[in-house]
Amino acid sequence: MLPGLLAELIGYAAATLGTFVMLPQVVKTIRSRSAHDVSGVMLGIYLVQNVLWFAYGVMIWAVPLIACNVVAFALCSFQAYLKRRYDMESARPHSRDDVRQSHSV
Repeated sequence: MLPGLLAELIGYAAATLGTFVMLPQVVKTIRSRSAHDVSGVMLGIYLVQNVLWFAYGVMIWAVPLIACNVVAFALCSFQAYLKRRYDMESARPHSRDDVRQSHSV
């Protein structure tokens, strides 16, 4: 295999894995309806990283780099939304009916 083609394939494989690294966490968060274990700082850093890689991709006009980081940014943004939503839901006080039901068990 040609060295240039091998490098290209490795680059595409790395970009694909890097793009979807957040997907298992998003799926877990949706299924569990909890994002308590997800670090908000990590999400913030990852979002900034995606923006910087996207900007770099635009500067050198690397379409795969641009596309991968748009998708990765969308996944990470959705995870940040889920974290905020579920963290706010868990912080809300429970209704009196919820409290009564839990004590009657």
